[in-house]
Amino acid sequence: MRHFPLLASTATAALICATPALAEISAEDVWANKIALVAAMGGQMTATTTRDDNHLMIGETTTSFTLPFDAGSLRLVTSGVTLTENADGTVAVEYPPTIEGALAIDGPDDLLASVKFSVGAEGYSTLAMGVPGDIGYSYVLDKATFRVSDLVVPETPDMSLVMSSVISGASGSYHVTEGDLMQIRTEGTTGDMLFEMETTDDLGLVSTSTLTISGGTNAATMTIPTGKVSILNLSQALRDGLALTFNAQGARVETSEKTSLDETLTMVQKYGYVTDTIDYKLDHSGLVASGRNSDIWMEFEVPGYLPLPIKATADAITGSLTLPLNKTDGLADASLGMSVEALSVDESLWSMIDPDAQLPRDPANLTLDISGQIALLMDLLDINALMALTPDGDTPAQMHKLTLTTFDLDMVGTALSATGAFAFDNTDWGTFPGFPAPDGTVDIHVSGADTLMDTLVALGLLSKEDVTGARMMLGLFAIPGADEDTLTSTIEIKPDGQILANGQRLQ
Repeated sequence: MRHFPLLASTATAALICATPALAEISAEDVWANKIALVAAMGGQMTATTTRDDNHLMIGETTTSFTLPFDAGSLRLVTSGVTLTENADGTVAVEYPPTIEGALAIDGPDDLLASVKFSVGAEGYSTLAMGVPGDIGYSYVLDKATFRVSDLVVPETPDMSLVMSSVISGASGSYHVTEGDLMQIRTEGTTGDMLFEMETTDDLGLVSTSTLTISGGTNAATMTIPTGKVSILNLSQALRDGLALTFNAQGARVETSEKTSLDETLTMVQKYGYVTDTIDYKLDHSGLVASGRNSDIWMEFEVPGYLPLPIKATADAITGSLTLPLNKTDGLADASLGMSVEALSVDESLWSMIDPDAQLPRDPANLTLDISGQIALLMDLLDINALMALTPDGDTPAQMHKLTLTTFDLDMVGTALSATGAFAFDNTDWGTFPGFPAPDGTVDIHVSGADTLMDTLVALGLLSKEDVTGARMMLGLFAIPGADEDTLTSTIEIKPDGQILANGQRLQ
């Protein structure tokens, strides 16, 4: 068996261990820690073990999980590992040069799907330290290769899958603390990754894709209520203590995908971006997520259907979401935000639809910020309860307040902005059938609409009749603004069913 170099620096030890100064752990402690982690998530890990002096050899290992709805089980079988006790009380985790494995999904009666894989590593070392039941691990990886093949799906025998990856320059640490609430902490550098995959479905459609990730860091914490996590009711698991935080930043991502049928190319898409930051927090209070990607580009081509590839770039795209997930006592806050900065399409597309550059080609921008208060009448992650809902039954949630803080869109020389706020009467679903009666106002401002419509007529993209109808419709809802080629509108919706535009009743 190959023995990899050990990490011995005190700096590394300090990084991964939040426990007192290095205490002695045994190889059996490390093996029990790994079993406990799988058990906390509702799985089982089994293997034969053999003790030889300071080495504990773990044989072929089977990890299994029971699937919901009595659908069968998932089994992962991998090569063994050797745990070597060091004189300083640490344990080296030593893997063979190549790890062979197989993943199978068993149905109630027969095999549903299976696949084989292999992992090879160069310059890989893992060191465990801490105290029994509270163990930290550090790792360094020069290079690893991963390959998946031999897909078997009895119901669709013509399906195939080949996937491979190369990972280099990764390092990091993770810490597992056992208990009724298992605690997991991890952080590391992503290194460079290359993923390649080719799939063929039972109709003969072939899809090939490539994904590269360069650089970046990540950190996560997770709390698992041991033995109390059911994929069918994560809402209860959240009440029992299930929680997750995750942060990633700094990685450059590029991907491409091609599909073909009977050796004829049907679609090509490519895109890339830099992950400035991604943050997730999930616990009993709900989900809070945010992220920002920058330096974004994409290409999309459908030969035979689109006359030329569609290409676009954007400086950045950001998003945020706050959402309760469990049944609420009273009202809970929710919000959604997003922005697109400097979205531009390729000059070749502009030249096709507007060869004389009559339309302004300034990059488009979008900003959206919505918040509100909702009442959840049931748990959103209780799958069985959701499946029991009927079309005429109770709704899982009620909207009580909605505030449009910002909506700004500008493109092709036209700008649209809106703000507003509404309250909803959830005891009145008759005034507006199928919807709780709203009470509120939205203010809208538009600039450049007339100029845009005239230009679209000049380009032949709209007829004069289309524009006349559009202007008549705008006249029902909007009035001229203070500046040239601007429109404003104040839309009011009242609890008694009235809808007014600039004080004029529409309904």
